[in-house]
Amino acid sequence: MPIAAFALGTWQVKRREWKLALIREYSDKLAQPPIETIAHAARMLSTNAKSIEALPIRLEGQFLHAKEMLVGPRQLNGQTGFLVITPFVDRDGQAILVNRGWISKAFATPASRPDDTGKQLRISGLLRYASIFNYFTPNNDYSKGQYYFIDIVKMSLQTGTEPMLLEMTIDSRYNTDDLVARGQPIGKPHEVHLVNNHMQYIVTW
Repeated sequence: MPIAAFALGTWQVKRREWKLALIREYSDKLAQPPIETIAHAARMLSTNAKSIEALPIRLEGQFLHAKEMLVGPRQLNGQTGFLVITPFVDRDGQAILVNRGWISKAFATPASRPDDTGKQLRISGLLRYASIFNYFTPNNDYSKGQYYFIDIVKMSLQTGTEPMLLEMTIDSRYNTDDLVARGQPIGKPHEVHLVNNHMQYIVTW
């Protein structure tokens, strides 16, 4: 038993060191100047996909609302809603998937939300290249337009975009109640949050 406990404790120490290194890496990335074009991000993706994860990006262009996808359901503060995934075309004509954030179920239809079709917009956020899901999540049904998780590769093939995702962010101090009331998607805070709770396990083991 003592040997097993020592081994498990050592593993937790290594995991903690790995996570601390990852936090430092992402913090450094957040401090970098934002990428300005999809083409630039695509070149980085083709060279080293992992290198684009959590990099800031800022684009000008317009959304392709006709290709919008709702992922969910998802809960936020006790309300049921969806993540809004919409392709975005930049000034150079390149396209990328954008996770615009969470909307309540009441604004699930595009007609119920403010219309910016055809408008030139500036958006910003963080790049993602890897899909995140768990084994309890149902498979997406692409033929029926039912999406339960963001599958970046398959969704990009379906929409003709680069195989990566721009995750829109907002200032964490922003009052999101107004966005919910107006049917505006709520992005995530402009930060990478990794829970570092391995020390409690080190002590336990």
